[in-house]
Amino acid sequence: MKTMLEEIDSEVKEEKPIKKRDYRKALFPVILAVAIIAAFVIITFAYAGSREKKKIPKVESKAPVVKKGKIFDVGSEWVYRLSIPTTMTIKITKEVSVNKSKALMYSVFTDEDSSNYLLQIHDEKGLFIAGAGNEETSVTFRPFVTSFKYPLKIGSRWKTSYVRSDQPDLRLVSEASVTDYRKIKVPAGEFECYRIDHKTYLESNPEDVVNSTDWYSPEVGLVMQISEASHSGVLVKELVKYKIKEKK
Repeated sequence: MKTMLEEIDSEVKEEKPIKKRDYRKALFPVILAVAIIAAFVIITFAYAGSREKKKIPKVESKAPVVKKGKIFDVGSEWVYRLSIPTTMTIKITKEVSVNKSKALMYSVFTDEDSSNYLLQIHDEKGLFIAGAGNEETSVTFRPFVTSFKYPLKIGSRWKTSYVRSDQPDLRLVSEASVTDYRKIKVPAGEFECYRIDHKTYLESNPEDVVNSTDWYSPEVGLVMQISEASHSGVLVKELVKYKIKEKK
Protein backbone atom coordinates (compact mmCIF):
# COMPACT_ATOMS: atom_id res chain seq x y z
CA MET A 1 0.00 0.00 0.00
CA LYS A 2 1.34 3.42 -0.96
CA THR A 3 1.93 6.00 1.71
CA MET A 4 0.12 9.35 1.47
CA LEU A 5 3.30 11.08 0.22
CA GLU A 6 3.77 8.57 -2.62
CA GLU A 7 0.15 9.05 -3.74
CA ILE A 8 0.42 12.83 -3.78
CA ASP A 9 3.83 12.82 -5.50
CA SER A 10 2.37 10.75 -8.34
CA GLU A 11 -0.19 13.49 -9.08
CA VAL A 12 2.00 16.60 -8.93
CA LYS A 13 2.11 18.23 -12.36
CA GLU A 14 4.23 21.30 -11.78
CA GLU A 15 6.38 22.81 -9.03
CA LYS A 16 7.37 26.42 -8.65
CA PRO A 17 8.38 28.58 -5.69
CA ILE A 18 5.64 30.37 -3.80
CA LYS A 19 5.94 34.12 -3.81
CA LYS A 20 6.51 35.34 -0.27
CA ARG A 21 4.29 37.93 1.31
CA ASP A 22 5.22 39.96 4.36
CA TYR A 23 2.13 39.00 6.34
CA ARG A 24 2.90 35.28 5.98
CA LYS A 25 5.30 35.63 8.91
CA ALA A 26 2.35 36.57 11.07
CA LEU A 27 0.65 33.30 10.13
CA PHE A 28 3.32 31.12 11.75
CA PRO A 29 1.13 28.64 13.74
CA VAL A 30 0.58 26.23 14.98
CA ILE A 31 0.96 23.15 13.81
CA LEU A 32 3.98 20.64 14.80
CA ALA A 33 3.28 20.60 15.34
CA VAL A 34 3.39 21.04 16.32
CA ALA A 35 1.40 21.98 15.35
CA ILE A 36 2.15 23.56 14.22
CA ILE A 37 5.78 23.97 12.34
CA ALA A 38 3.55 23.90 9.28
CA ALA A 39 3.80 27.66 8.76
CA PHE A 40 7.62 27.67 8.82
CA VAL A 41 7.49 24.84 6.32
CA ILE A 42 5.04 26.70 4.08
CA ILE A 43 6.93 30.00 4.25
CA THR A 44 10.39 28.51 3.75
CA PHE A 45 10.00 25.34 1.75
CA ALA A 46 6.56 24.99 0.14
CA TYR A 47 6.20 24.63 -3.62
CA ALA A 48 3.04 25.05 -5.67
CA GLY A 49 1.56 21.75 -6.78
CA SER A 50 -1.65 19.85 -7.26
CA ARG A 51 -4.57 20.80 -5.03
CA GLU A 52 -6.02 17.34 -5.36
CA LYS A 53 -5.48 15.13 -2.31
CA LYS A 54 -6.18 11.42 -2.11
CA LYS A 55 -8.39 10.37 0.75
CA ILE A 56 -6.73 8.14 3.31
CA PRO A 57 -8.49 4.77 3.36
CA LYS A 58 -10.94 4.49 6.22
CA VAL A 59 -10.02 1.94 8.86
CA GLU A 60 -12.95 1.02 11.03
CA SER A 61 -11.92 1.30 14.68
CA LYS A 62 -13.35 2.74 17.84
CA ALA A 63 -11.85 6.07 18.83
CA PRO A 64 -10.77 6.02 22.47
CA VAL A 65 -10.84 9.06 24.71
CA VAL A 66 -7.25 9.78 25.73
CA LYS A 67 -7.07 11.54 29.08
CA LYS A 68 -3.28 11.86 28.93
CA GLY A 69 -0.65 10.93 26.34
CA LYS A 70 3.10 10.74 26.61
CA ILE A 71 4.74 14.03 27.53
CA PHE A 72 7.97 14.42 25.56
CA ASP A 73 11.15 15.82 27.09
CA VAL A 74 14.57 17.13 26.06
CA GLY A 75 16.31 14.52 23.91
CA SER A 76 13.24 13.48 21.90
CA GLU A 77 13.76 13.55 18.15
CA TRP A 78 11.63 13.06 15.01
CA VAL A 79 12.83 12.74 11.41
CA TYR A 80 10.41 13.49 8.56
CA ARG A 81 10.53 13.35 4.80
CA LEU A 82 8.83 16.15 2.91
CA SER A 83 7.30 16.35 -0.55
CA ILE A 84 9.73 19.12 -1.60
CA PRO A 85 11.74 16.78 -1.50
CA THR A 86 13.98 17.23 1.53
CA THR A 87 14.16 15.89 5.07
CA MET A 88 13.39 17.61 8.35
CA THR A 89 14.63 16.72 11.82
CA ILE A 90 12.93 18.14 14.89
CA LYS A 91 14.74 17.87 18.23
CA ILE A 92 13.73 19.02 21.69
CA THR A 93 16.97 20.73 22.62
CA LYS A 94 16.34 22.56 25.90
CA GLU A 95 13.86 23.98 28.38
CA VAL A 96 13.26 27.74 28.37
CA SER A 97 11.07 30.23 30.20
CA VAL A 98 8.33 32.03 28.27
CA ASN A 99 6.16 34.53 30.12
CA LYS A 100 6.94 32.78 33.42
CA SER A 101 5.94 29.38 31.99
CA LYS A 102 8.28 26.47 31.28
CA ALA A 103 8.45 25.65 27.57
CA LEU A 104 10.52 23.32 25.41
CA MET A 105 12.52 24.42 22.39
CA TYR A 106 11.79 22.29 19.31
CA SER A 107 14.75 23.00 17.01
CA VAL A 108 14.12 22.42 13.30
CA PHE A 109 16.93 21.12 11.07
CA THR A 110 16.63 20.69 7.30
CA ASP A 111 18.96 20.19 4.36
CA GLU A 112 18.92 23.92 3.70
CA ASP A 113 18.33 25.61 7.05
CA SER A 114 18.86 24.83 10.74
CA SER A 115 18.00 28.14 12.36
CA ASN A 116 14.26 27.75 13.02
CA TYR A 117 12.69 26.72 16.29
CA LEU A 118 9.30 26.41 17.94
CA LEU A 119 8.57 26.95 21.64
CA GLN A 120 5.91 24.60 22.97
CA ILE A 121 4.39 23.73 26.31
CA HIS A 122 3.54 20.04 26.52
CA ASP A 123 1.98 18.92 29.79
CA GLU A 124 -0.96 17.03 31.27
CA LYS A 125 -3.31 19.75 29.95
CA GLY A 126 -2.27 19.39 26.28
CA LEU A 127 0.04 20.97 23.72
CA PHE A 128 0.39 24.75 23.35
CA ILE A 129 2.58 26.96 21.14
CA ALA A 130 4.33 29.67 23.14
CA GLY A 131 6.46 31.21 20.40
CA ALA A 132 8.80 30.72 17.47
CA GLY A 133 11.94 32.15 15.96
CA ASN A 134 15.18 31.85 14.03
CA GLU A 135 18.60 33.49 13.97
CA GLU A 136 17.11 36.86 13.03
CA THR A 137 13.96 37.12 15.12
CA SER A 138 12.21 35.61 18.10
CA VAL A 139 8.53 36.08 18.98
CA THR A 140 6.16 34.89 21.67
CA PHE A 141 2.39 34.51 21.50
CA ARG A 142 -0.19 35.99 23.90
CA PRO A 143 -2.08 33.95 24.88
CA PHE A 144 -0.38 30.69 24.00
CA VAL A 145 -1.90 28.96 20.96
CA THR A 146 -3.77 25.71 21.64
CA SER A 147 -2.73 22.80 19.42
CA PHE A 148 -4.94 20.42 21.40
CA LYS A 149 -6.14 19.78 24.94
CA TYR A 150 -6.74 16.60 26.91
CA PRO A 151 -8.95 14.66 27.01
CA LEU A 152 -8.33 14.03 23.32
CA LYS A 153 -11.47 12.86 21.57
CA ILE A 154 -13.37 13.24 18.30
CA GLY A 155 -15.54 16.33 18.32
CA SER A 156 -13.30 18.48 20.51
CA ARG A 157 -12.72 22.04 19.25
CA TRP A 158 -10.48 24.92 20.33
CA LYS A 159 -10.12 28.50 19.16
CA THR A 160 -7.36 30.94 20.10
CA SER A 161 -7.31 34.65 19.31
CA TYR A 162 -3.76 35.87 19.89
CA VAL A 163 -1.07 38.42 19.04
CA ARG A 164 2.66 38.15 18.39
CA SER A 165 5.06 40.02 20.64
CA ASP A 166 6.60 41.82 17.67
CA GLN A 167 3.24 42.84 16.13
CA PRO A 168 0.88 43.50 19.06
CA ASP A 169 -1.63 45.36 16.87
CA LEU A 170 -2.03 42.43 14.46
CA ARG A 171 -4.45 39.82 15.80
CA LEU A 172 -4.44 36.25 14.53
CA VAL A 173 -6.89 33.41 14.99
CA SER A 174 -6.10 29.70 15.30
CA GLU A 175 -8.85 27.07 15.13
CA ALA A 176 -8.35 23.37 15.81
CA SER A 177 -10.74 20.41 15.83
CA VAL A 178 -10.47 16.63 16.22
CA THR A 179 -12.33 15.06 13.31
CA ASP A 180 -11.20 11.45 12.89
CA TYR A 181 -9.27 8.50 14.34
CA ARG A 182 -7.65 5.80 12.21
CA LYS A 183 -4.50 3.86 11.39
CA ILE A 184 -1.92 5.81 9.36
CA LYS A 185 0.94 4.21 7.45
CA VAL A 186 4.21 6.15 7.07
CA PRO A 187 7.85 5.05 6.57
CA ALA A 188 8.27 4.76 10.37
CA GLY A 189 5.42 2.23 10.59
CA GLU A 190 1.66 2.17 11.24
CA PHE A 191 0.14 4.18 14.06
CA GLU A 192 -3.35 4.78 15.44
CA CYS A 193 -3.78 8.55 15.13
CA TYR A 194 -6.22 11.34 15.80
CA ARG A 195 -6.84 13.73 12.95
CA ILE A 196 -6.53 17.33 14.16
CA ASP A 197 -7.48 19.98 11.60
CA HIS A 198 -5.92 23.42 12.06
CA LYS A 199 -6.51 26.70 10.32
CA THR A 200 -4.76 29.99 11.03
CA TYR A 201 -5.60 33.40 9.61
CA LEU A 202 -5.42 37.12 10.26
CA GLU A 203 -8.53 38.34 12.03
CA SER A 204 -8.70 41.16 9.47
CA ASN A 205 -8.37 38.77 6.51
CA PRO A 206 -10.07 35.43 7.31
CA GLU A 207 -10.20 34.40 3.65
CA ASP A 208 -6.42 33.93 3.42
CA VAL A 209 -5.87 30.80 5.48
CA VAL A 210 -3.06 28.43 6.36
CA ASN A 211 -4.62 24.96 6.68
CA SER A 212 -2.99 21.86 8.08
CA THR A 213 -4.15 18.36 8.91
CA ASP A 214 -2.15 16.69 11.65
CA TRP A 215 -2.27 12.95 12.26
CA TYR A 216 -1.18 12.74 15.88
CA SER A 217 -0.35 9.71 18.00
CA PRO A 218 -0.44 10.25 21.79
CA GLU A 219 2.38 7.72 22.07
CA VAL A 220 4.68 8.99 19.30
CA GLY A 221 3.71 12.58 18.47
CA LEU A 222 3.14 13.99 15.00
CA VAL A 223 3.05 11.11 12.50
CA MET A 224 1.96 12.96 9.35
CA GLN A 225 1.04 16.51 8.39
CA ILE A 226 -0.62 17.81 5.22
CA SER A 227 -0.32 21.60 4.84
CA GLU A 228 -1.81 24.02 2.37
CA ALA A 229 -1.89 27.83 2.24
CA SER A 230 -4.02 30.07 0.05
CA HIS A 231 -2.61 30.27 -3.50
CA SER A 232 -0.16 27.40 -2.89
CA GLY A 233 0.06 23.67 -3.34
CA VAL A 234 0.05 20.76 -0.93
CA LEU A 235 2.99 19.96 1.33
CA VAL A 236 3.21 16.56 3.05
CA LYS A 237 5.41 15.62 5.98
CA GLU A 238 5.76 11.94 6.96
CA LEU A 239 7.53 10.41 9.95
CA VAL A 240 10.58 8.34 9.00
CA LYS A 241 12.04 7.55 12.42
CA TYR A 242 11.83 8.81 15.97
CA LYS A 243 13.37 8.63 19.43
CA ILE A 244 11.17 9.45 22.41
CA LYS A 245 12.36 10.57 25.81
CA GLU A 246 9.35 10.72 28.09
CA LYS A 247 9.07 13.32 30.83
CA LYS A 248 8.92 11.72 34.24
